Amino acid sequence: MSEGVIIVASAGNTASDNSIEQLIRWSGVVGVSAINSDGTFASYSSWGNGVVTAAFGGPVNTIDPNTGAPTTASGTSNSTALVSGMLALARQKWPNATTNQILQSLVRSGLNPNHEWNQYTGYGAIDGGLVIDDPSQYPDENPIIQKPGGSEPTADEVADYADGLISPTETTGLPDSYVYRGADDQVVMYQSDLNTQLHLGTSPRY
Repeated sequence: MSEGVIIVASAGNTASDNSIEQLIRWSGVVGVSAINSDGTFASYSSWGNGVVTAAFGGPVNTIDPNTGAPTTASGTSNSTALVSGMLALARQKWPNATTNQILQSLVRSGLNPNHEWNQYTGYGAIDGGLVIDDPSQYPDENPIIQKPGGSEPTADEVADYADGLISPTETTGLPDSYVYRGADDQVVMYQSDLNTQLHLGTSPRY
């Protein structure tokens, strides 16, 4: 999110509430469930608080990886590929729009009545309005930074990360590209044990 990248992930194929086991549980991730060609929810598709949208999951023509023979397959992975492609088309058509505005357009064009959210299809199946409508008319705010029922990281944590205020001595798993820009000079004592760059007091928050 801090780099303006849209992450799209499948809800899974467990026919159950599976958000906690999937990447869709994280804030800002576009979770995708599957629908059938008639618009009904696919019986195999997972669901949950992490779902943002839905798309056709199959059957689609493919190749059996074991035999190389033509076959068909259904799954939320197919749905996720379609959503990724439509988001890419929207970004291509509206290059001056921010990723937040593209996501605003995604949730506002979903095919649920009044674009209302539910745990099965999110804001509704993805629609061509995502590509047609100019997203610059929408706020430059991420609409899925907090998902229904809560998600992590919080909006404040995302802002702290972007401004370099997450302490590397208190948080594990920070990428090597992260730069701590806070004012806690005690962090210097642990610099030899950290992979984190330190530019103390340079956060744009100050």
